[in-house]
Amino acid sequence: MSLYRITLPLLWISLATAIYFRSDMIMLQWLGVPEAKIGQYAAAFRLIEAVILLANPLAIILFRRMRKRHDDLKTLGQDIPRAALLGVFIGVVCAVTIYFLADPVVSMTYGSKYPDSSNVLTVLSLALVFVLPNAVFTQAALALELDRPYAWAASVAAIVNIGLNFIFIEHYGLLAAAWSTIAAEVILMVVLIFALSVKIKQRGL
Repeated sequence: MSLYRITLPLLWISLATAIYFRSDMIMLQWLGVPEAKIGQYAAAFRLIEAVILLANPLAIILFRRMRKRHDDLKTLGQDIPRAALLGVFIGVVCAVTIYFLADPVVSMTYGSKYPDSSNVLTVLSLALVFVLPNAVFTQAALALELDRPYAWAASVAAIVNIGLNFIFIEHYGLLAAAWSTIAAEVILMVVLIFALSVKIKQRGL
């Protein structure tokens, strides 16, 4: 039973994260967006996933560091904001770079048959400003055993993502899906920051 209580929040986190991070293309298809347009969105999204994939090893190292220091909340209280700000900085650099290089990157990666992917990629790149610091907050939350608050955060992000997609995709198409992804990341960040702040204050920092 104890194993069940430990693993259930983690399983729910994985499910909710998959929903809010993957629901865009499902919603695009469900709401009748042509397959060719969905392919344009998928192409841009793959490039963003590639950037996130490169950051995953750093997130694993960060989790190990935070897990070792989970009792030293004073140090963590300093390390988490610094690491998160570094994530924001890298995200901004990536977004600015993509803004200027979206067309050649898409052309070089997929060829000339994906003209709409450049605009989608430019908008989706803004999500990196939140995704990368959220990786920091995620590892901090797991290291501090905030599995349940993180599960709630991921669930709220999934609901926001699906709701915004349902409301706006019909009128704004691919860009609505991109902005919905950004909104979900913002919601996740706000909830995680709140949960981490409460945890640290409760422990006397």
